[in-house]
Amino acid sequence: MTESGMTLGDKIKWLRAAQGLGQKVVADQAGCGQGTLSKLERGRLASPGRALLENVARALSVQVEDLVDRPWQRDPNPAARAGLIAVETALEAYELGDDPGGEVRPWLAIQADLDALVQMRHVHADYVAQGRLVPGLLRELHAAYVRLPARRTEVLVGLIGVLSSAAWVCKRVGGPARGWTAIAVREVRRCAQELEQPQWLGYAAWLRADGIGAANRGAQYEHVVASVDRLSAAMDDGEVTEMVGMLHLSAALASASSGNRDGAETHLAEAAALAGRQGGTGTFGHLWFGPANVGIWTTSIELELGEIGAALRAARGVDLSTIPSANRAAEFQIEVGRTLIKAGRPQQGLERLLAAEQLAPQRLRHDVLAREAIAGSGRAMVRSALGRDMRSLVRRMGMELPRIG
Repeated sequence: MTESGMTLGDKIKWLRAAQGLGQKVVADQAGCGQGTLSKLERGRLASPGRALLENVARALSVQVEDLVDRPWQRDPNPAARAGLIAVETALEAYELGDDPGGEVRPWLAIQADLDALVQMRHVHADYVAQGRLVPGLLRELHAAYVRLPARRTEVLVGLIGVLSSAAWVCKRVGGPARGWTAIAVREVRRCAQELEQPQWLGYAAWLRADGIGAANRGAQYEHVVASVDRLSAAMDDGEVTEMVGMLHLSAALASASSGNRDGAETHLAEAAALAGRQGGTGTFGHLWFGPANVGIWTTSIELELGEIGAALRAARGVDLSTIPSANRAAEFQIEVGRTLIKAGRPQQGLERLLAAEQLAPQRLRHDVLAREAIAGSGRAMVRSALGRDMRSLVRRMGMELPRIG
């Protein structure tokens, strides 16, 4: 078997052997039982959580993406790879304050493309389409920043949106280890500092927290808490409040992924209180902070904490009709699907994953945890009444069919 065709369990065993590490040594360093690691290596652990994968990766001195099947290595859609390369090239080419030359269209034409990009990013999670649009917009907005000083605020806000798209394309299509996501996030922060508006500084902090993520949950948590403290003086602004709420959700996930139940519950409660006072669904940054989004995050966090029943109860309380985003709905369906698989209900879990695919196929395809949930429960589902659907989904995602026996 080649390295690129390895399952999660195969890769862990391969990395252990390469380093001369026994199963018990890795399990002890990862803080999990040897039985858990054995199940993970044999593909008998359905829907492994973030914390387990992150801890095993650290024990093996690798990153999480080094453990898992990488869709960006065997992507049947060459347009996704072409778009990724174009985005990376643009991120390297342009610097705020330098005029890259070329035409700058009338602002209405630029704004129309920015509006279209919002739909591609926040509604449909269409990474291929973003890859086509982002490079040209980055060049044009950098030129506009120099040539259109009267529109400086609009240009900076537009750049934040385009750079956010670049970050997501690099993360989902290229893989976190490539480093381009961090470059895009850094440029978002620079634009936010130029704007000197607390809501955009909060957005930049939230995006950076997402970028830190699995690499260092402790650093992610400290960054988020410090950002909340800095924004506390501006909480009379509704948009700032939305970003503080989103930062509390990031802190809750960081806590859960570190095994800190009390911290996760405290930050979830803070977010829920802010959402309750807000009343409806916010629109700032197209992050949709509000009661439904808190419910989606609660589902993910309870799953991360191993509280399957609580995760399913949280999911039942989510009103997706209040969030105008197929992408966000797909993310929710993925988390519910993973929860159901973890609960020993793989057929219902697969139905949720198929629903996510209908909503935002590229979002499902590039979700590492969804891919591992499918791989971990694949043997049972291939044999089930949904076996045909399972095999079709695996092929569409560029994965290998589970080995039976």
